[in-house]
Amino acid sequence: MAKKAKFYCESCGAEVDAGTIRCPSCGSRFYGVQCPRCGYAGPSSLFVKGCPSCGYLAPSQRGREPALEQVAQDSSPRSLPTWFYLLIIIILLGALGLLTFLYYRL
Repeated sequence: MAKKAKFYCESCGAEVDAGTIRCPSCGSRFYGVQCPRCGYAGPSSLFVKGCPSCGYLAPSQRGREPALEQVAQDSSPRSLPTWFYLLIIIILLGALGLLTFLYYRL
């Protein structure tokens, strides 16, 4: 019996389902696929018939026609986690408060 291919988030390491666009654990967006055999990485559209570099086929791809539907590629830049933006806002507000305190103290 062939093992089912497993997919993991590069950001947090959580296991995710194939075809998932965002990690359910950390919210990171997925933009490509990496071959487990040779390490070649690229957009999922290149992997429809297997790895374009070494020809590796995932067990789920063997013996069937490639799927016609593909996950839409998002050309927007990779966004950072929400907690990062909140941290930046807190730091800026703290700096603004400190500057205000120092201004009125002098």
